[in-house]
Amino acid sequence: MGKSSQRKGRDGERELRDRLKEYGFDVECVEKLNVSEAMRQAVRDSERFRDGMPALFHRRNRQPWLVTVKLEDFMRMYQTAAECGAATSDGTGVYENTSET
Repeated sequence: MGKSSQRKGRDGERELRDRLKEYGFDVECVEKLNVSEAMRQAVRDSERFRDGMPALFHRRNRQPWLVTVKLEDFMRMYQTAAECGAATSDGTGVYENTSET
């Protein structure tokens, strides 16, 4: 991989790190990702600091960012959105606010 690509990758990681830190999250970046181990660490940290739902943000080079959460956490978020009536699906997996103001 060329220096320019490596720089872009580092810049992307820094951008995500900085954005998440603005929201108060403690963020660590790693070179090689073991999703299972990283998720175990996120769960341990979430329990230790009692700071919310464990989530793992990751991406491959030139790919979009992904978020890994436990299924029960995802379902809780999904059900909460459905119960609030604030989210609907148009079949694309993209949810939008449909309430009229």
